[in-house]
Amino acid sequence: MKTVTLEELKNSTEAIVRGAISERTVITDHGQVVAEIKAIGPPTTEKRFPPGHWESIPRPKIDVDSTDIVSADRDG
Repeated sequence: MKTVTLEELKNSTEAIVRGAISERTVITDHGQVVAEIKAIGPPTTEKRFPPGHWESIPRPKIDVDSTDIVSADRDG
């Protein structure tokens, strides 16, 4: 188990959180344990959506420039 201070957590959040995948990390504030970071499960390498997912969603067919719509909405 690794121990880091709040200051270290503030300065190196990403590295500490990524390290918690393989090792539980205790956070201390003035010597008192205030939190623990641990992985909720094994890291996954699978993609959230299967290949071709976004291409399979039907898109509306409109012949309008979106900047015209935004300008009309903004200008009243």
